[in-house]
Amino acid sequence: MEVRTLWADIIACLQYIHKNEIIEIEEFRFVNFIDDATKISLPEFIKSRDAHKRDEILEKLIAKYDIKSKLNKIPSEVWELMNKEDLQKLASSNVLILVHTDIFITIWGMISLEDANKDISISKRLLEDTIEKQIDMIAYPDGNYSVEVKEIADKIWFR
Repeated sequence: MEVRTLWADIIACLQYIHKNEIIEIEEFRFVNFIDDATKISLPEFIKSRDAHKRDEILEKLIAKYDIKSKLNKIPSEVWELMNKEDLQKLASSNVLILVHTDIFITIWGMISLEDANKDISISKRLLEDTIEKQIDMIAYPDGNYSVEVKEIADKIWFR
């Protein structure tokens, strides 16, 4: 069975198994996961790309470094994510649930306002539909957002 992983798991696998290798993506050359020229880290680089480009980069890394077969060797319970019932049970307890992001990789302060608006709206709708409660708070991914993104979130009824 193929496991479903988050982008951070792919990067963690790269960092663990290929930590001393040079990773080249586009014009960037990551040595120990930091680009020599810009000093940006590989995770920051990936998170700053739009969704299509991120997926393309991750797929290339997965293929080049055979990440899926390596991750598939780890027991499946390590990769279990919360399902609808888990989320509903959590929502019925005394736990504060906030919207984070639909695609788990976005830094809302580093993407287009159109993409941020779409991601915030989808994330809010999916979570509310799942837990059958209104969500009125947001957790900005990586704590990163712009004034414009905050205004978008406010318009979508995060207060």
